[in-house]
Amino acid sequence: MTRATDWPVVADDVRPARQDGTCFYCETPLGQQHAEGCVIRTRTVVVEVTLTLVRRVPEDWAPEMVDFHLNGSGWCGINIIKDLESLDRCLCPHLAGKFLREATAEDEDLLGVCS
Repeated sequence: MTRATDWPVVADDVRPARQDGTCFYCETPLGQQHAEGCVIRTRTVVVEVTLTLVRRVPEDWAPEMVDFHLNGSGWCGINIIKDLESLDRCLCPHLAGKFLREATAEDEDLLGVCS
């Protein structure tokens, strides 16, 4: 994936806390290039996020059945959102993230791009 090389400061980069015509983060004036290190200048990377949960499953399921249910059955991964909502607490103890590599155009097409 080629990185962007043009990072002009636009009106959306001015925030209510600093309405002086500059980027809220790097203080660069409208129309000029955001400073190196400004959070507005982004790139895409591939990350792995591991989620550890305690889930209820039928008592007679062997570990292989639990694995099949989560990975090979008709269960859709989007259903994990209900599990997360039922926790009603901070998810930090449940998550671990890891940088894998710089993203390619193929990664972006296949996986989509999150913010």
